[in-house]
Amino acid sequence: MRSYAASDRRDEATVYDDAFLGRLKARDPDAQGMFYAAELPLVRRACQRLLDGATLADQTAQDVLDDFLFIHVDNVRLGRALRGQLRGWTRTHCRRARRIHRRLGEDHGAPITVAPAPDIEFPQHLERLHRALEQLTEQQRRVVRLHFFVGLDNAEIARQIGVSRPRVTQLTARALERLRAALPTEEV
Repeated sequence: MRSYAASDRRDEATVYDDAFLGRLKARDPDAQGMFYAAELPLVRRACQRLLDGATLADQTAQDVLDDFLFIHVDNVRLGRALRGQLRGWTRTHCRRARRIHRRLGEDHGAPITVAPAPDIEFPQHLERLHRALEQLTEQQRRVVRLHFFVGLDNAEIARQIGVSRPRVTQLTARALERLRAALPTEEV
């Protein structure tokens, strides 16, 4: 299975350098915007080929780039390897999306037509959660992000961050312990 067709590739002489990679790892908004704008059309076309349905492909393409920029870019060691890593992550993400889409089926449940009532205290909950997450170490935040927001299991997280599975379990337990201590009981 391929992610990008030869016609999708831009000029191979145009590669990202290590300085640009450093800016992406530092979460520079200008660098992220440039990368997003340059790579979104390629990722979208790859997702359209790998997935059925334009809506699913468009959403998946945006998810791929968001996940890559905020999580996986930290694992890239050389600037010139950015596109290769992105291609691999595109394939992986599309396979997962296709698998989930097949499990759910096309006609699984009725679409929601009425929006739920907004929670008045939601902004305060988010603020407390944000403060609690800031108390975690960078490695604990990364493990929490990969586990709860990306949906990776401990083995995948261990491969992503370069530690053992027991260490991931330990980091997760400590992070949850610190979050429980920082948040009131009704919010946990």
